[in-house]
Amino acid sequence: LRERVGGYSTGMKTRLALARAVLHEPDLLLLDEPTSGLDPESSQAVLALVHEMAQAGTAVVMCTHLLLEAEGREEEAVRAYRLVASGAGCPEHAPAARKRLSFLYKRMGRYEEAMDLWWCMLADGELYPFVELAKQYEHRLRDDAAALEIVDGAIARVEEGVPGLARYQRGRLLRDLNHRRQRLARRLERHAARSPAEPAPARDRDDTASPTPHQREVQAGR
Repeated sequence: LRERVGGYSTGMKTRLALARAVLHEPDLLLLDEPTSGLDPESSQAVLALVHEMAQAGTAVVMCTHLLLEAEGREEEAVRAYRLVASGAGCPEHAPAARKRLSFLYKRMGRYEEAMDLWWCMLADGELYPFVELAKQYEHRLRDDAAALEIVDGAIARVEEGVPGLARYQRGRLLRDLNHRRQRLARRLERHAARSPAEPAPARDRDDTASPTPHQREVQAGR
């Protein structure tokens, strides 16, 4: 007990930080690599404590690069992001939480919930969901006409002006959107030019299409 914290081992510092975080029984617990530097037994004890707190009603947001630690905890993450996305306590963090929650829904295969959230984000004036909605209609639902309508709406929004969007970002985003629009328009034109008696060939699902540079930045949460 006489030793200064600066002389503690990595594991001891991790234990101390966790103790300080849970001592006052918070309603929201933010953890960044909570098992870093811990032995396997201590790591399991920490994860059990986190799970117990989540079950008791604490909203837990845990960042980890170890998939085994996050496995089976998607529902807990959903509850945590929903709390933050609602604006409870930290309204300024709500937009970022909504974005992360939509990606979590998408990763879990809960596409309808993700799309509902993206439509709500659009209603609040956010620009980012245009791209994700267009991708869903184009690749998963295979509705090129709906995807084209969404892209046209995004282009109109950007051309009108988006507060906080730098000129170079505006130009890059417009290039990306126009590229997607041209691809959709060409595909719709080819379909319209086919003989009515000739069935349109099924399009292959393309969920692995390479994202544009702007989309990679959006997905990275920049």
